[in-house]
Amino acid sequence: MHASSNGCPPGLAGALRELARYRSPAFRLTADDAPEAAASRLLLAFVANGRYCGGRMHIAPTAQQDDGAFDLVTIADVGLLRALPKLAKLYVGNLLRDPLVTHRLVRKVRIDAQPAAGIEADGQFIGRTPAVISVQRGALLTLRGPSLLPQVRGACVTRRRSDADTA
Repeated sequence: MHASSNGCPPGLAGALRELARYRSPAFRLTADDAPEAAASRLLLAFVANGRYCGGRMHIAPTAQQDDGAFDLVTIADVGLLRALPKLAKLYVGNLLRDPLVTHRLVRKVRIDAQPAAGIEADGQFIGRTPAVISVQRGALLTLRGPSLLPQVRGACVTRRRSDADTA
């Protein structure tokens, strides 16, 4: 893991700044079209398709990109002093063992928040809640590894599945 010019892992300094100013909205998460859950204040809600985000934070260490599901990870609302140890757990990879963290697999989730919360995808701001996020199993075909692509060692080639592939 590389350190930034201030000695912090990438993303950590920004996360600490935001955490100091952050006021948790009341989130309402509806997963897989289940009956709507009661609103609750959350520090964070992650819909992850991979294990890491923001400079190697282990947000969903058991995530599998090819399982046809997202890992929905939520952290209950806590103050700054109680949030700091959770931030450390993100980098170590044992956040899911924390009693204030919930984790479940979902194919679709609707996220509402009051006040509206920002949404990021791959580190880029893409909008605000409400949002519906869903996964379609098999929508992308991914080939990787030297046995599949011997001429390009360790390469990862991804292509969108065409209509002809599904016929």
